[in-house]
Amino acid sequence: MLLAVVGLMWSSQVAQAQIVHEKPSQVKAANRRALRDAKHTASPYKDSHLGVTAARLKRGQSTQPMPEGSDELEYRRVAPARAKAPGFQPLRRKKKE
Repeated sequence: MLLAVVGLMWSSQVAQAQIVHEKPSQVKAANRRALRDAKHTASPYKDSHLGVTAARLKRGQSTQPMPEGSDELEYRRVAPARAKAPGFQPLRRKKKE
């Protein structure tokens, strides 16, 4: 049994395929290239969420765009139903006060 475990550990490889060593300049260049390509495509996602100022983080100061048709949605304004009915009361002695 011990020999099988040692053999299995010896034959296993380190997962180095997931780790890629790149120079920081290569990463920055690839990021610039991707951002340049993103300007030419019409996509709803932009990196505008990265340039958040402290004033926008204050309560009520957010200017997030509302999705289309959100004014037409109707939400129920009633209290939610009880998720669990009350069970049996515990049969314990009442403590003296």
